[in-house]
Amino acid sequence: MEGSCLVKEQYRGISVAYRRREPEKTVLYQVVQQNLETFLCRMREACPDHDPVPDYVEKTFRSYLECGIMAHGFGRCFCPSCKQGFAVAYSCKTRGLCPSCNGKRMAITAAHIIDYVMPRVPVRQVVLSVPRRLRWYLHRDPNVVSGVLHVFLRALSTAIRRNSPEAPREAKMGAVSFFHRGGSSLNVHPHFHNVVADGVFADGNGRAVFYPATELCEDVWARLQETLRKRILKYFSRHGYLDDDVVQDMLLLEHGGGFSLHGAVRIDDSDREGQEKLLRYCARPVFSQDRLGWWNEQKQQLVYQFQRPLPDGRTHEILSAMDLMKRLAELIPPPWINMVRYYGALAPNAKIREQVVMLSGPSEALRQRLQQAAEEMGLDHHEDTLDSKTGSAKEKKDEARKRASKTWAVLMARIFEFLPLICPRCGHEMKMVGFIVESENVRKVLEHLELPTKAPTPYPPRAPPQMDLEYVGTVDWLE
Repeated sequence: MEGSCLVKEQYRGISVAYRRREPEKTVLYQVVQQNLETFLCRMREACPDHDPVPDYVEKTFRSYLECGIMAHGFGRCFCPSCKQGFAVAYSCKTRGLCPSCNGKRMAITAAHIIDYVMPRVPVRQVVLSVPRRLRWYLHRDPNVVSGVLHVFLRALSTAIRRNSPEAPREAKMGAVSFFHRGGSSLNVHPHFHNVVADGVFADGNGRAVFYPATELCEDVWARLQETLRKRILKYFSRHGYLDDDVVQDMLLLEHGGGFSLHGAVRIDDSDREGQEKLLRYCARPVFSQDRLGWWNEQKQQLVYQFQRPLPDGRTHEILSAMDLMKRLAELIPPPWINMVRYYGALAPNAKIREQVVMLSGPSEALRQRLQQAAEEMGLDHHEDTLDSKTGSAKEKKDEARKRASKTWAVLMARIFEFLPLICPRCGHEMKMVGFIVESENVRKVLEHLELPTKAPTPYPPRAPPQMDLEYVGTVDWLE
């Protein structure tokens, strides 16, 4: 195996380079590496009676420290023509922390929904936020998340069906719901992003018939917001989370009482790539590594830039390492919470789902581009699975699973528009020839590539400096 982990290629007029992302050089990795053991130690000292840090949180942090590190193993790509090759490190596949794995999951989720789930119809983004008093329950209890989402989608489905002329009563809305545990400022802010078909579906003699919603306006969303306000508060009262007096007081609050419903974003069925970008936005991780940096040269404090100014005018926030670790731990989702759910005509048990998903698929331009990219890389691309006119939904899903090993290369061509399996020296197609996991073999190959053979290890726990004492406080969020 020759060369380094660098591959350059010219694709569609764009000069790109593949290089290992080197996570150990990022600010986030350095913070976790230097402070993980200290964070765990301080949290356990604050609660000696029980372990305040859930196992899944600690496992996520430790797995992130191994993600993208060559010393933990890698796959080998090799060019049989000129003997050029490069290595691809393994990923941790965790949720809520690793920027690389979260970004890949975001792109794969959006591509899957466009190719195999969402039909070629206009779609709309509908976002629901609830008052701060209710967010604690959504953050702590998965049953509350399911209950509130069910109330929300039932009311939304009724509103869309009523505003779809000529739609039969049995027509169903199709929606994909994304649950977000935090806001853009690393705060705990559970809310829902929903991508819904801008209309309803009904069975028309063995095929799905779409009835577009043509009368949705601001008045409809205002009435729906008030309806959701009453029904969600009734749900919390009925299940014993809030007293009736509290519910009545919250119903009397002005300006929506903290409830917010937004449904103005609409993308036409002809803009299939725009719909995929919307799905990526809804599936995005809550944390952006690009907005995190050191506040001073001593690297004692961090600064996180907000995507947009907050209502109070703030554009950034200064954090200590312990405060950042705690916020990230709060936002890591438990393994038993589904972050993406399907509703109505797109639900797994919907009778009409088979007919509706047959109308899915990418744009013709994207399909041809992916087919061309796969052929240039020597992959037998799943063209038949992207053609919604042939094969059942089950056949397309089974075929997609068989070709899951090619997801990485095709996804690179789809998102970044470059071909990772093309040799930069001779232009010949490259192949994945093996996966190195044994430590001795890993060491030998890395020595040949002149790459580090030892993985970074977490720093040992340390005593808190005076500036960090204020952050050793309550741990109610983990009890």
